Amino acid sequence: MLEPERPRRGRAAVLRSLAGGYLLEVPPEALDSVAFERAVSVASLLAQEGRTRQARAEIDRTLDMWRGTPLVRPPRTCRQHFC
Repeated sequence: MLEPERPRRGRAAVLRSLAGGYLLEVPPEALDSVAFERAVSVASLLAQEGRTRQARAEIDRTLDMWRGTPLVRPPRTCRQHFC
């Protein structure tokens, strides 16, 4: 269930019915792609500061968010800086 605490027939906050369809409203941090992009930015800043071990640890932690293969081939910029 998306909203187990919502009263029966109460107004939905996450999945709302609209004319012609539905709207899924979630905060940006609920999306793994947003969390991934933020973590890559943090790792990039760490690498620029010369903190390569912390940068690598951040990338490793971020890649662990996914099950299976997150990317068939990481973007070139990722490979250049962290791999």
